[in-house]
Amino acid sequence: MKIIEKTTQFLRHFFVSALLLHAPIVCASEVQLSLQAKNNVLQANYSVSLPEITLHKIASITGQELPQIARYTSKNRKLMLDELALADADEVLFQSELDNLDIVIIHHQYNSFLGPLKLLSAMSGHPVQVDKIILLVVKSKAVIETKEITKQESTSHWLAYIYK
Repeated sequence: MKIIEKTTQFLRHFFVSALLLHAPIVCASEVQLSLQAKNNVLQANYSVSLPEITLHKIASITGQELPQIARYTSKNRKLMLDELALADADEVLFQSELDNLDIVIIHHQYNSFLGPLKLLSAMSGHPVQVDKIILLVVKSKAVIETKEITKQESTSHWLAYIYK
């Protein structure tokens, strides 16, 4: 009987240890994001869970703005970290660091050909430009999570801030 109890106890400890070793060790953080399009005065505020990005719209921002860092640049329509291209980006709107993660908000503009009117417009020499605002979480020079925040036609000038 003692052998069965000891075996059962050993297996229980073995499985718990195995689960703990393979479980992701992640420190979840909650930040807030404010996004504003300059020319059409669109403003939206979000609550953001990190590192797996989940967005929820909120009415207002409570907290203090995170300090910006200067690691990321936009070069040749790419988000650059040193000489490493991480994503398509025309502009870096905000970049900060929290819990050993870099949080970067980028603006990427492209021509849309979806739909017959947009295709016809592009063929006549007037493509419809679309702005995409994307939130990236970067760790150790690798993008670990990406989330599209919004997509708008021809907005072009954006402001973004992150608060804790």
